[in-house]
Amino acid sequence: MQDCKRSEAYFHGFQETKLYYQRWTIPNHKGTVLVTHGHGEHSDSYHRLVQTLNQAGWQVLAWDWRGHGRSEGVRGYANHFNEYCNDFEIWVERLLPDLTQNQKPISLFAHSMGGLIQLKVLANHPQWPITAQILCNPLLGVALEIPVFKKWGAEWLGQYLPKVTLSNEVKDEDLTRDPLVLKEYQRDSLRHDRISARVYLGALDTMNLVQDRATRIRFPTLLQLSPQDQVVSPGESRRFFESLKVRKVLREYAQAKHEIYNDLDSEVANADLLKFLEVSQEEHPRVWRGID
Repeated sequence: MQDCKRSEAYFHGFQETKLYYQRWTIPNHKGTVLVTHGHGEHSDSYHRLVQTLNQAGWQVLAWDWRGHGRSEGVRGYANHFNEYCNDFEIWVERLLPDLTQNQKPISLFAHSMGGLIQLKVLANHPQWPITAQILCNPLLGVALEIPVFKKWGAEWLGQYLPKVTLSNEVKDEDLTRDPLVLKEYQRDSLRHDRISARVYLGALDTMNLVQDRATRIRFPTLLQLSPQDQVVSPGESRRFFESLKVRKVLREYAQAKHEIYNDLDSEVANADLLKFLEVSQEEHPRVWRGID
């Protein structure tokens, strides 16, 4: 493995919230991958993916949402789902001036609700110098059975008790089949299962918005799905994929659970990801010519 230098930093997101991110830099890297985790996770949740990317010659940066990981905020709380999107936009635009200096590829990776955040922002920024994006089981529809009382109570809580958070109903067994990873989750004090009503309601609205704006996405896309996912809807992701008007690749992992990169099929998913990045890298000069 190439020598990897890891560093930590903070940036000020929407309304000056202090947000954490990490960078894993290697000499003479091929390009950069920016990682956005899913709800309840944090940037360290992708240490296996980071290692794979570094070994293949890619620099990686990953951030923690507000209320997640080492970032500021009440666990699982945001005043509105859009705050996550605003933070993501600020983070990427903060990084782009430095990352674009060498004109190497910049790709985005996002999982679950992180994919929903990424897609909403990308639909509004077709001019960004992004080479490609990877979506791992993006939240474009809900597969979980949400208790009726939570559906009824979300509007009331959002209006009168917005900082109250409830369980997101996701069980660790819905995420992976790997017993070692399950033990890792149980020991991870930074993981949580809390979500606020305004985040939940805002995410539902954003799912519909992103589906309607699929044709605005201008970046080659790899979509990785678990057909039996019990957390998000594979069918809604396929519907979004069909609407895309860009170079696109769909890969499905028949037995995988929600967190493909922490599951038993991760080696296959890694190989698909690296192949997609290599093809995107070959196309990269055309991206820059388009910007110029």
